[in-house]
Amino acid sequence: MSELKDCPALKYYDFKPVEHGRVCPRYTAVLGRSDDDGIGIEELDTLQLELETLLSSASRRLRALEEQRQILTDWQDKKGDKRFLKLGAS
Repeated sequence: MSELKDCPALKYYDFKPVEHGRVCPRYTAVLGRSDDDGIGIEELDTLQLELETLLSSASRRLRALEEQRQILTDWQDKKGDKRFLKLGAS
């Protein structure tokens, strides 16, 4: 029971998915095409911007999850050290 009260406060992020149809309309259109249609040279700039938007969103999520994972790892390491000290004192 004492282990739970010592647990660090975590943030539970609400990761809303990127609405591809609204935020990345060109990307969504390209995904809906057949392989034979290809991508036109005039679409590349728009596609790059939309892909960078998706990458930015994924990077923010990854950083937030990594931060939470590190908090739990540090907490576990700290708990493990305490148990080791108790065993060594016996």
